[in-house]
Amino acid sequence: LNEPMPEYLDTAKIKKLIPSETFVLVGYYKSKDQLDWIIKNSLYNFRTGIDKGSLPIGKKEVSAEYIVLHGPSETKTNKIYKLKAVGPKIFSKQNLIDKNYPTNPKGDLYLMFEIENDVSNDFNNTKFDLNKLSKYSSFFNSAKPITISLSELMKSKVEY
Repeated sequence: LNEPMPEYLDTAKIKKLIPSETFVLVGYYKSKDQLDWIIKNSLYNFRTGIDKGSLPIGKKEVSAEYIVLHGPSETKTNKIYKLKAVGPKIFSKQNLIDKNYPTNPKGDLYLMFEIENDVSNDFNNTKFDLNKLSKYSSFFNSAKPITISLSELMKSKVEY
């Protein structure tokens, strides 16, 4: 890959970034209020369990380094954030309510990922076309969470 991206996964420059072994979560936000809450709290939640639209818990999801966010009718986005290395926490519906979540949580359990910082500048504010991602579904399934490699994400770069 010859695209702008960080060379290391950490500021101490110990953990080298290997795009095919670095995983990215793609998450959906319903509204500006929800995006504002995500940014303000540095948290993103995925429903978990067996319901439709839940994020499975696997090695790739737990070890994800980045999250890309998109909203309604937004198939091209440059919203990419570094996740904290601690991995996800389990939150209940009540935990979200206690944190003043902007909508009524529908699920019972959530995987909560902590966002470390906005890294869009590290990627030269590149926009990614979600329609080019193998697991992305448009229309009604566009809110469904997916996990991809950083290599695949970089191949979805919008060309100008």
